Amino acid sequence: ALSSIRQSTARNKFAATGRNRTHLENRRTSLTE
Repeated sequence: ALSSIRQSTARNKFAATGRNRTHLENRRTSLTE
């Protein structure tokens, strides 16, 4: 049970960071192009 909770929190953190990362990458690619 504890591991599943830890996995879900890690997944949420990854999703949040992934969203920010894609946003930054999109802005970076638009600047380079």
